Amino acid sequence: MVTLSETDYARLHNSVEASIRKYRPFVDHALAAVREYVGYEYGDNGASEKVPFNYLAQFMKVHQRFLAPRNPKALITTPKPELKAAANDLALAVNHITEEIDLEATMQAAVINALFLVGAVKIGLNTSSTVELGGVTHDVGQVFVDCIDFDDLILDLHAKRVEQMQFMGNRYRLTKREMMDSGLFKPDWVEKACATDDMNLIRDEVTGQERLQAMSQSTSDPAETFEPTFELWDLWLPGRNLCITVVPGKKNLPPGRTVEWQGPEKGPYLVLNYGDVPGNVMPLAPRCAVIELHDALNIALRKLIRQAQREKTVLAAPRGSTHDAETMKEAGDGEVVGYDGPPGGLQPVTMNALNANLQGFFLYLKQLASETGGNLDALAGLGPMAETATQDELIHSSASRQVADLAERTLKFAKRILRQVAHYTWYDPLGNTPIVKTVEGVRSAELAMRYTPDLREGDLLDYNTDIDPFSMKSQTPQERMNAIMQLTTQLILPALPFLPQAGLMFDWNEFFDTISRYGSLPELKHLLKSLPDMGMGMMPQQGGMGGEGPGKSPVTTRNYTRTNRPGATKQGQEAAMAQMLMGGNPQQAEKAALMRPAGV
Repeated sequence: MVTLSETDYARLHNSVEASIRKYRPFVDHALAAVREYVGYEYGDNGASEKVPFNYLAQFMKVHQRFLAPRNPKALITTPKPELKAAANDLALAVNHITEEIDLEATMQAAVINALFLVGAVKIGLNTSSTVELGGVTHDVGQVFVDCIDFDDLILDLHAKRVEQMQFMGNRYRLTKREMMDSGLFKPDWVEKACATDDMNLIRDEVTGQERLQAMSQSTSDPAETFEPTFELWDLWLPGRNLCITVVPGKKNLPPGRTVEWQGPEKGPYLVLNYGDVPGNVMPLAPRCAVIELHDALNIALRKLIRQAQREKTVLAAPRGSTHDAETMKEAGDGEVVGYDGPPGGLQPVTMNALNANLQGFFLYLKQLASETGGNLDALAGLGPMAETATQDELIHSSASRQVADLAERTLKFAKRILRQVAHYTWYDPLGNTPIVKTVEGVRSAELAMRYTPDLREGDLLDYNTDIDPFSMKSQTPQERMNAIMQLTTQLILPALPFLPQAGLMFDWNEFFDTISRYGSLPELKHLLKSLPDMGMGMMPQQGGMGGEGPGKSPVTTRNYTRTNRPGATKQGQEAAMAQMLMGGNPQQAEKAALMRPAGV
């Protein structure tokens, strides 16, 4: 095994610290955005000013839900017919592991990190004793996929592309007890690594700047944990094919662990980014495109709120008529009071009224932010964007295409994760993953078994690990019910007379149970009753009402009436309102649309 000399280790330590310092400005900008994301009410270290319109949080939540709504499912195929059963077994094992480790939550965390700056995961097979790393417990022989927060990530910023980096790693904290119990480090090295009083959890070990964790902790009150924790760095050196663990700031202490990398070729770290910058390894995160509009929206709205607080209406009375003014001030609504002053002597006066131009500017910024965010209103489902259902569907499709690049990058990232999970599942000598197989040729029959090394056939190169493209698509129960209804009416019912020839029958009880469950209609089960046993001769035929009943008329007449109603959209209403507030004169139809609910 290739090892590092003292000179190489010193140069590596210096290079890592230099990259962390270069990386810090990117983290500072992302950290400032996270403060805006959590708002003013998040502890003592959230946003510095109130955030009455948190556009950034809406942008992040909508995109996170759109990009990683569900757990990805592996789809493993093979060109060799004799290995198809083995490929299905491997896919079942991989999918069980991803469910067990909650890959869905890891994907969502990686996506939100990538939206702010850069997302990354660390993948491996725990061969030590049960240990907690980064707050996640890893059992012996367990495949793990852990998200790395962007301020814990270590990247070689001297490189132009990820493939050219000479090192990549992550930072984490362990207690002295966890280091000893893991079996990964020698006891004397642990003693030297923990020989420090530095317990600052909210400051960067290299730059001294605040970290993400500072937002939920007080910067004036140092954190005191039950057991002291100490920072470690895991580094992967692709050129040397080594993985090492070091202590920051202790260049004279050799690595506590140096092992030859024997995992997948791409290494233990996978990076997700949503915007390439030529000649730079750091991506352009989507946050960069919307943060300034978020700031502008809140500056304008905070100013409008201050104006609203200063605005007041008073009743101006001529000198000598103050008694009448006090009488009217004390009078209740609809009460009749006497007045001795001149006609028109008391006039309401409004001071510090809201600036109409500023209100129009705010509405304009709101529309601009929605467009910049990929038509965010359409993605969020905040209401119809067009006056007809067909136009609205086209707009939703267009909005989806604007984030299609982000979705494609997320799918590729998930595919790389599944390939590495499949690699560890295949090569784990002690693998014992429970799977449930469907018995071929027997309906509703399942067989519980375990995926062990003796089930493997051929070589891993004989299999192609892909991702089920529909597994990550979010579907509400209503959408699933609509899909079942469409499939039933368009495919199953027309083929109903031919099902018995294929040995099949349509289960109406299961159909109505499913519709009742997905449609939240429990009453539907009570509306249908089973027929009494009338004998075979009295049973109605599938697809008709029986031989004795009246049949349908061979000629039917249908009348279709198309009614055009004027519509109103949220965007159209805001555009008309902004035009009016800024002194413009919208068309009469636009003014009328202001009085109608959106979508009517």
